[in-house]
Amino acid sequence: MTDGIHSRIKGCESLKKELDLERNYFDDYAQELALSIDPRRGDFFESDSKERGRRKDQKFINNTVLKARRICVSGMIAGTSSPSKPWFKLETVDRQLMRSGNVREWAHEVENTVKTILNESKFYRAINKFLTELTTFSTAVVVQEDDFDSVVRFKVPTWGTFWLGYDHRETSRCLS
Repeated sequence: MTDGIHSRIKGCESLKKELDLERNYFDDYAQELALSIDPRRGDFFESDSKERGRRKDQKFINNTVLKARRICVSGMIAGTSSPSKPWFKLETVDRQLMRSGNVREWAHEVENTVKTILNESKFYRAINKFLTELTTFSTAVVVQEDDFDSVVRFKVPTWGTFWLGYDHRETSRCLS
């Protein structure tokens, strides 16, 4: 039993090393993007604790890029997952079944439950951060975790705190 666990741990460590090596090719570029667009995003493993508090916005000429990103993110949210308007509808595949009043009522109740869960789980805050990361680094991840109080909880790790890759079946894998 413990041999299997040790084998899986070694496999995960090996995978992390491979993914870390692959990501290292892009770290300098990502750091340049962060310094030019949003120095508060990205984790570039500053080892010196004195460096953590220093200003990082020295490369800013003006805030045009921040305004453009904010408009872009707002437009994507409005078009895909706005909390202020319906952006999904639950229905059965069988159109005949959806004609039943009981089925429509059930679908409506489930829809409202899902909306409540999304509101209470920080989903909309996570989507905003996700799109901010995406428009800064062209890569982003949303992590969904079980949460006893709100069913699920969503969070968005920043660049440098996760690793992405594909297995032999081109199934994505994420370590954070």
